[in-house]
Amino acid sequence: MGLTNFIVSCSLEKSKVKSQKSKFKIQNSKFKIQKSKVKSHKSKVKSQKSKVKSHKSKVKSQKSQVKSQKSKVKSQKSKVKSQKSKVKILPPPLRRERKGLRRVNLNLLEILMEGIE
Repeated sequence: MGLTNFIVSCSLEKSKVKSQKSKFKIQNSKFKIQKSKVKSHKSKVKSQKSKVKSHKSKVKSQKSQVKSQKSKVKSQKSKVKSQKSKVKILPPPLRRERKGLRRVNLNLLEILMEGIE
């Protein structure tokens, strides 16, 4: 009777070990699936980081271009301002007055010429 109890207890232990082994296999496969998901997620994050980095560099480049263009515009404005200060254009009313003065001067000149003759 002791031998049969031993055999029964051994077979029970064997079945326990088998069930534990199958549970371990299931856990192992779940772990592998989880690991592959994590790996996939990491690669996606890495890809997004590189995209962000690329975008940042583009933005930085565009900002520097805008800054350069602003400075060019500023220098052109200053050139135009200096040219405007060099060229003094009389406003229209003064031009008319000058034309009128020329006519008066011509009339005076004619009168003087008549007086001389």
